[in-house]
Amino acid sequence: MNQSTVIHQGTQRDAQWHSFGANCEHGLRRTRDDVATILEKIFSDENWSQKSDYEVAEHTGIPRSTVQRHKERHLAQTGQIDSGEREVTRNGKTYQMNTGNIGRAKSPATSPPGPAPAAASCPP
Repeated sequence: MNQSTVIHQGTQRDAQWHSFGANCEHGLRRTRDDVATILEKIFSDENWSQKSDYEVAEHTGIPRSTVQRHKERHLAQTGQIDSGEREVTRNGKTYQMNTGNIGRAKSPATSPPGPAPAAASCPP
């Protein structure tokens, strides 16, 4: 039997990050405990926890809804507050982005005070 080996240069930390996504499409299916362990390691890490839910889901092969659910549980259990700061990569550049207001409704525009609206009349 011939097997090929791929060797990547990097640190032990790089290897651990890589391992979170390894074998997600083949081999034994991950158990719920496997998924929970992977996500707990990610959310407990100062740097990895700054990655977006999308990036974590894409890298690990875990559905985004599962990533979000586990993140919410982790934040509730640890008493942490989600700052909205995320590490994002666009066009090969990685930087911090504040995503705290994404999806929030805009505050209503204030209009100058005017006459009170007429009372609605009831049908006869």
